[in-house]
Amino acid sequence: MNTLPKPIVVLEVGATHTGLESCLRLIDATPPASAIKFQTVWARTLMARGTRPETIRYQDAYGWHEEITYTLLEKRQLLWGKWQRVFLYAKQKGVYAFSTPDSGATTQTLAGIGCRAIKI
Repeated sequence: MNTLPKPIVVLEVGATHTGLESCLRLIDATPPASAIKFQTVWARTLMARGTRPETIRYQDAYGWHEEITYTLLEKRQLLWGKWQRVFLYAKQKGVYAFSTPDSGATTQTLAGIGCRAIKI
């Protein structure tokens, strides 16, 4: 990280994106020489389907929504090839992209697909 300016501005996306295209648009909105942080999560790692029927209420450009937590997390999962595309796209745009993983296995995979840093 010694090539980053100090202080660094980080766009904290977490798991609020809605898929690959959303991730790429968020990178486009991030100024060069700054950073963007995602969360790489798998619903099945964080919770068992059907055992936690809690809902999350959130607002987007289309209004208020309520979804079952597991379903919401599932919608934000990207296959590894798509995550690799996200990290490569960010690098091409001059944006430092990194992620918070949900498990040790996810950490190892992120390290192998071009994620430049991992927040634990």
